[in-house]
Amino acid sequence: MPRDERRAQLMGVAQRTFSQHGYFAASMDLIAENAGVSKPVLYQHFSSKLDLYVALLEHELDSLVLAVREALNASDDPFTTVRSTVEAYFDFVAREGSAHELVFESDLSHEATIARRLRQFRDTIGLEIGQKLATFTSLDQFEATYLGLAVTAAAERAAGLWQQTSDEMTRECASELVWRLAWRGIDGYLEHSTTQMP
Repeated sequence: MPRDERRAQLMGVAQRTFSQHGYFAASMDLIAENAGVSKPVLYQHFSSKLDLYVALLEHELDSLVLAVREALNASDDPFTTVRSTVEAYFDFVAREGSAHELVFESDLSHEATIARRLRQFRDTIGLEIGQKLATFTSLDQFEATYLGLAVTAAAERAAGLWQQTSDEMTRECASELVWRLAWRGIDGYLEHSTTQMP
């Protein structure tokens, strides 16, 4: 198997193993066994369990960043932007094969490498949401970024909670509760708006 394909296969198996057992209970031996390879083969691609976990985290963060950026760039309409951005988080956790728990509910959220990477991700997304908000509100860049961080924190937490309780509420309903809340707050700062929330 080509190296890139093997790496992708190992990451897929590791993702499922971490999801089922958590980081601490999922050993490299178990991951190798589940992948049908020897442990030395696994170590050819990843120097440690943490290295493997970080690779998975980076992959999921890249996927979510791309989704949020697409939402931010899809429209210049303020309401559509807010709604699409919140929905991107819910779509992310609902995606088949998503390892959203690595991002939202990591066993290692206090480990230095993981904590730093998650903070970088949240700061980056908060800044980009803030930059978009600044284009259609009366907020200065610092205020808009602060609000952007609040939006991403709310969307992230709510999407993760919905995934755990999805039998109680549809994704569409849960997402709508959050984007309506976000829009009610942001709408008060619009410089001018002809947008009507449905």
